[in-house]
Amino acid sequence: MGILHDDDTGSEIENETWPFTIDKTMSECQNYSSGSQVEIGFLNSLTGPISSYGPGFTAAAELAIADLNSMQSDYEFVLVEADEGCDGTTAASSAQTLLDDHDVVAVAGALCSAATMGANAVLSAAGIAMISPTSSNPALSNDTDYPLFFRVVPSDAIEGMALASIVA
Repeated sequence: MGILHDDDTGSEIENETWPFTIDKTMSECQNYSSGSQVEIGFLNSLTGPISSYGPGFTAAAELAIADLNSMQSDYEFVLVEADEGCDGTTAASSAQTLLDDHDVVAVAGALCSAATMGANAVLSAAGIAMISPTSSNPALSNDTDYPLFFRVVPSDAIEGMALASIVA
């Protein structure tokens, strides 16, 4: 069990899901023999309203994979990029493609909250964790509705409170 901070209130909460998810993802990697490729999915906005940022996110993801590979020699991590189009339907379809056509152990993205919500329905049903660098919709804080979803930015609920305190 781990201690997390509630995205909507900032208070500490106990979470029994994330240590299991990390352990499950690592155990999936242990099923690979030394030198095997380990595919990490990436749902990026290659089309849609924020597609102009897509190339920058691609470059960052490629650097992260290069860093992973430079830190160890047991596996070759490979980035598998798919379009999320900043749209739930497009992201769900791309998530299914990552599952059907690849052997991803985890997925980074999506970049838009609606796309994340659509992709999570597909990925979580398959037991695949996803982590978004930018999805901030407060509804995503509900781990019952969005299991195996993690983010590295706070919820809009906290961002709004913080901005209000600065402006006031």
